[in-house]
Amino acid sequence: MSQVLWGSRTVCACIGVLIVALSLLSCKKGGEQGDPGSEYYVRFKANGTRIEYKAYAEGNFNKLAGGKYASTLSGLKENFVGTKNNMSISLATASPNSTDVTYTNFSASSAGLQKAELLSLGYFDDNGKFFMTWAEELAPALPATVETEARLIFTEQTDKYLKGKFSGKMYNDDFSVKLDITDGEFYVKRIP
Repeated sequence: MSQVLWGSRTVCACIGVLIVALSLLSCKKGGEQGDPGSEYYVRFKANGTRIEYKAYAEGNFNKLAGGKYASTLSGLKENFVGTKNNMSISLATASPNSTDVTYTNFSASSAGLQKAELLSLGYFDDNGKFFMTWAEELAPALPATVETEARLIFTEQTDKYLKGKFSGKMYNDDFSVKLDITDGEFYVKRIP
């Protein structure tokens, strides 16, 4: 069991690094500043507390990479600070990503729900503490109280922007703190 748990923490670290990298990739080069007063945002409630990020609220949609279709998005509080005050979401599917489909990280049998190959929410709070969702495939190696739930839906996508909603159950690295992410919504600038 300890090897499986160690393996799941290794997966956590790898996914965490991926999420940080995706957040940092969304930062502009050349000293450009994100506009915290922009119309774009990523907002949600963490255990009932409303949080909103407007700096570099950006994402991409349905990129083909390695035989998978990927969409990512993130919002930051401060530009060039990828390890605190940000929310990042990563989605990978075998078929093209679509609007009006609720992607999950758990097996779903209801109409309108589709289990993604990867759906991960990653969040750094204002102290730099990292939280993430867990996929059901890792559930046997996790503490029994850990819930594997994340949902993402793209409601609109154009060549200029992406809109949608998200939610999930997130945990810190030792599973001692749980965050219920509710009322998540995004309106982000679409990047190539």
